[in-house]
Amino acid sequence: MASIARATMAGIDESDTIRESLHQAARKAGSGLSSEEARRISTTIEKFLGLRFGRSSDPAQFILWREEQGYRRRPLEELRKQWFLDDAYRTYLDKPLDAGASWDDVFAEMMLGQDAFEKGRTRPSGVGVGPDDLRIVVRTATRADPGRAAVDGALGDVLSYGGPLMISHSWWRPGVSYDELMAQYGKVKTATVGFVIDFVDGKRRPAKLMMYQDPKTGGWWIDGYCHGNYEKADMSSARWEY
Repeated sequence: MASIARATMAGIDESDTIRESLHQAARKAGSGLSSEEARRISTTIEKFLGLRFGRSSDPAQFILWREEQGYRRRPLEELRKQWFLDDAYRTYLDKPLDAGASWDDVFAEMMLGQDAFEKGRTRPSGVGVGPDDLRIVVRTATRADPGRAAVDGALGDVLSYGGPLMISHSWWRPGVSYDELMAQYGKVKTATVGFVIDFVDGKRRPAKLMMYQDPKTGGWWIDGYCHGNYEKADMSSARWEY
């Protein structure tokens, strides 16, 4: 926890600072990323954080960005079965989910409802930008060895051995799946991104993004996001839709 307490933070909307720090992390010796790959992965992460968690974040803009990147919507019925969407909707909106509601409306209500939940105390407000507060670890997974890299250093220790790590719920599928790329190429370049997040209530927690590269476009797909070190009293506010 000490490394998190000492983290150098930037506001969630300080996009230039966050993007530059991400780029520096991606360009560290041994990362396995070219300059262009580092630029693309850092831009993708900065856009994701700003559009989803920024102070002026707008569900319609987040949806537009996702679709422009090539993500496909997961059906509401699938989300209701897999992620217990009805229960979460009632928790955050204090009303039942209308069976006839549109995908866009439900996503917008959930996103804004979570951001405002308990007076917004659990909304992210800052991102760690110090050299020890942001780690990007790249690994090429193969059919024989499909594992992804773990975040290293003190931040990796906190992610691995801290409190419960809560997995957030994606409403999207990447345009091409990890399994499809592995079947086609026999290998997939993956990235595990570890960073520190400040929340409005003053809590500071480690977070992790899982990504993989599309070799045809050179772009990076996001296929996992979570943050951790939750105490039991905070578990009800640990779910995030993205």
